[in-house]
Amino acid sequence: MNALIHNILRSDKSFERLAVIPHYPLSRLMPETLAMTEEETAYCRHPWSHVDFVIFNRISHRPVLLIEVDGVTYHAEGTRQAVRDAMKDKVLSRIGLRPLRLATTASGEESRIRTALQAAMGASG
Repeated sequence: MNALIHNILRSDKSFERLAVIPHYPLSRLMPETLAMTEEETAYCRHPWSHVDFVIFNRISHRPVLLIEVDGVTYHAEGTRQAVRDAMKDKVLSRIGLRPLRLATTASGEESRIRTALQAAMGASG
């Protein structure tokens, strides 16, 4: 996935100001002023809580797109990880970010990433 994202960013001139960081700590995305429950705070501050990939603007340093890669069994509905994923999505949505979730058994990732990036770039001006 890392190689695919890098290839996408290099292949389109409209993405030239973007870069990607893998395994970005969730806590670094959360503003200190964000109201969270104790459970959400503990989860977001845990050193293992991260976003799989953050694509950001190299000039403003603002996140443009978050990508989560979900293993089918590990992230299946009803699992502990699915509960964590829902909490992460809920907290991120409060700061205006919704991760693009890609299943490890899916196809068409390149197209989905390009479409999400173009939409995010259009929304951010």
